[in-house]
Amino acid sequence: MILFRNLTWLLTILVAILFFASPLKAQVVVGEDKEPYGFSLLELISSSGNEGGLRLPQLGKADQEALRDQLLQYQNEVDPDDKSTRGLVIFNTFTKCVEYWNGSEWVSLCAGSCDGPVISGIISGATSVLAGESVLFYSVADMPGVTYEWKLPVGWTKISDFGNIIMVTAGSNGGNISVTPNKICDGAEKILPVTVYTLGCCKTPPKITIGSYGKIQNI
Repeated sequence: MILFRNLTWLLTILVAILFFASPLKAQVVVGEDKEPYGFSLLELISSSGNEGGLRLPQLGKADQEALRDQLLQYQNEVDPDDKSTRGLVIFNTFTKCVEYWNGSEWVSLCAGSCDGPVISGIISGATSVLAGESVLFYSVADMPGVTYEWKLPVGWTKISDFGNIIMVTAGSNGGNISVTPNKICDGAEKILPVTVYTLGCCKTPPKITIGSYGKIQNI
C-alpha cells in the first residue's frame, strides 16, 4: 500500500514536471463550438449583436504616455533592437482611437482620416507675472464639442478649468503655457511664453509709469 502510494506521488510529480517544462501551444475558439483555423491562435466569433465584441484596454492620454515610457525603458534595458513589444494594441479614450505600438511610438488607426480642430487667435493672458501670483486667467476661443488640454510651466498650479478658460497660480519658474484642442483627434497646439519675476530679485526692477487719472501705462 505504501509502495503504491509512493509510486502515485512519483508519477504525479513526473507528469507535472513534463507539463510545465514543455512549451504550451493552444488554439482557442470563443463563441462557437468549432475547430480553429490552422493559421489562427485565437478566434472570437459573434453571430449576434447581443453577444458583444472585443473590448480593448481603455487608456487615457496620461496612461498611454506612461505605458509608452515603460515600453521604451524595457526595450532600452533588454536590447535596443528588441522589437518584441510591437503590435501591442489599446483604445485611447482621449483621442477616441485604436492605437498600436510599432516598436518606437504609438500609431493611431485614425491617422490620416481625421483633421483636429484649429484654435483661432492666440492664448489670452498675462505674459509677465509675479511669482506666486494667483487668480490668473488664460483663455482661447471656445469651439462647440471641443475639449482642451492645458499644460503649465513647472511649479504652476491650476485652480479651475472651464475648458477653454483656466485659472492658475504662478510658480517661481517661467516657461510655456500650452493648450491642445481635441475633437475626435488632436488639433494644433497653441503656446504662450510667460516670464516670472520676484519682488526685490533684480538690480533693475520693472519700471512703472503712472499716466493720467492714475492709470498704469507701462511696466
